[in-house]
Amino acid sequence: DRRPHKVEVTTVALDAVLGYEAIPKISPWVYLKATAKNSTPFPILAGEVDVFRSSGYVGTGSLDYIAPGEEFAVSLGVDEDLKVKRVIDERVDRAPKILSNTRTIAYGYTIELSNFKAGAQSVTLVENIPVSQRKEIKISVREGTTKPDEKNDDGFLRWKVSLAPGEQKSVMFGYVVEAPEAFQIGGL
Repeated sequence: DRRPHKVEVTTVALDAVLGYEAIPKISPWVYLKATAKNSTPFPILAGEVDVFRSSGYVGTGSLDYIAPGEEFAVSLGVDEDLKVKRVIDERVDRAPKILSNTRTIAYGYTIELSNFKAGAQSVTLVENIPVSQRKEIKISVREGTTKPDEKNDDGFLRWKVSLAPGEQKSVMFGYVVEAPEAFQIGGL
């Protein structure tokens, strides 16, 4: 009949590891995320996916092409019993001192995580610091930052925060950018 039709080709059950993740710079929510490995001998093609949990339909997402043996993640939606709040504590832009041409920009944040669930939970908190390709620009994690559990070369920092029922914890985070005054710094 020359109309598009959806046809189920196969059904595959994959073992997944569930975890909570928050990226408060991008979204004020904590998400449940499933990480799995394509253990089939064939690829999973890119496209839309419908996401269901025990409570029912969560929403629609998308997957990129997933090769056999490749690990991938799928968001299973927001968990409203876990809260995250990102507060800017400090934003300083200092002009160069006498006999210097280095401008200093510093940011400081407090990130608050709260657990309103009946059981203990662990949330992976993700933040990033700017990364520069120019050697004249120096970027460092600010003193007083809560020590991250992981930091990669792309500037992403991760903290694994364990929360008892009803508990709230704070993570301190900040960075300092030092650059020549003539440089235009944006996107911080």
